[in-house]
Amino acid sequence: GRGKNWLGNAGRALDLLIGGWSFSGLYTYQSGEPFTVRSGALTHNASAQSRAALAPGASLPKAQLQEKPGVIGPVLFPDASAFTFPEPGELGIGRNIFQGPSFHNLDASVSKLFAATERIKVAFRAEFFNALN
Repeated sequence: GRGKNWLGNAGRALDLLIGGWSFSGLYTYQSGEPFTVRSGALTHNASAQSRAALAPGASLPKAQLQEKPGVIGPVLFPDASAFTFPEPGELGIGRNIFQGPSFHNLDASVSKLFAATERIKVAFRAEFFNALN
């Protein structure tokens, strides 16, 4: 707009239309959090839960968000058939061996500055949180 590097010699009408705009954004990406599957049983002197163990013949399942009929929202594992209780004295599978889902988010804003008078300026601003959803 007027007085700037780009279209600095624009007329008043064109300056009102294209001048004074500002855009900004903030993009966040987070990798998934590591987590442990617990057995649900108080096996450490009845004071703490042990980690789950793999069921005989089961391979380590992949933790991924998926739909399951009858359940509202996604689940990481469709069932618990790959897991069992650890044997006495055993610790179960490793700690934090699964990775949760990643997360990304975009917050954006657009604003326009209008000169009402020589000393007074008016700003219009719109903000969009989680703009990709």
